[in-house]
Amino acid sequence: MAFVWNAQLKKEIQTNVAYRWFLRLKLTDPVPDYSINISV
Repeated sequence: MAFVWNAQLKKEIQTNVAYRWFLRLKLTDPVPDYSINISV
């Protein structure tokens, strides 16, 4: 389920300029992969 959400988020960031502005990404910058697993 998390994989689907991460894939959807990545697609949104690729196409939505507002997300890119908020994340301070240029239109030519690649979208980072947010599917990193963090273990505590």
